[in-house]
Amino acid sequence: MWNKKKKCLLSFHDISIENFDTISPWLEEIRLLAGTPFALLIIPDPKTASSERFDAFKKQLKKWQQEGYELLLHGCSHFSIDSHRLSYQGRLAHILTHGEAEFAGLNQADSATLFKRALSFWNQLELEKPKAFVPPAWYDNPFLSSQVLKEEMIYEGRFSIQTKTRRYFSGAISFAGLLKPLIPIAFNYGYFLLRIPFGVSRIALHPVDFPNHRERIHNLIRAALNESHWLQYKDL
Repeated sequence: MWNKKKKCLLSFHDISIENFDTISPWLEEIRLLAGTPFALLIIPDPKTASSERFDAFKKQLKKWQQEGYELLLHGCSHFSIDSHRLSYQGRLAHILTHGEAEFAGLNQADSATLFKRALSFWNQLELEKPKAFVPPAWYDNPFLSSQVLKEEMIYEGRFSIQTKTRRYFSGAISFAGLLKPLIPIAFNYGYFLLRIPFGVSRIALHPVDFPNHRERIHNLIRAALNESHWLQYKDL
């Protein structure tokens, strides 16, 4: 019996024009196990892809959307821009994430410009407006959340999810970028988050999780099915 008071979000991060076809089997595998489509976090930057590759990317994204997956905006290119002036915290985040924390430590103007660029790339994909924005690695700056909320989008941070009217406590269950000795600790933390009776849990999967953590992830999803019920971002 599901605990109807406990809700859980399921998402797959870092889907880009470079990997959308190779990760498709993993998405189907997860969908069959979870029993439902889930959120796909899309990096919108087309980079230097050919027009044929870009058209294939757009076609696949539209197909996923038609199948019931939620497509969320996940940064702009997922990599920091060297020309940006960063705060001390931003420089540290840049180092810790090997340059993936592109919104970390930006001033208000640079944050707004980069966010608008991400929206521009998204518009080129000819998709419905994304319901939510998730900065890469959940690193942000003091201005980003308000810039996102102003666009009538949900903002997902490291420990919370914000709408214009509500903030949810939400711990992320994620294994990307962790040293090998920390992986069992992260899974135990995930089981703990699934069991606590408050907040919205998040299982955030990444391409680097497969195939090494496949069986553990399967067990975690089974636990989520037992402890809670799936929630979509549009229902927040």
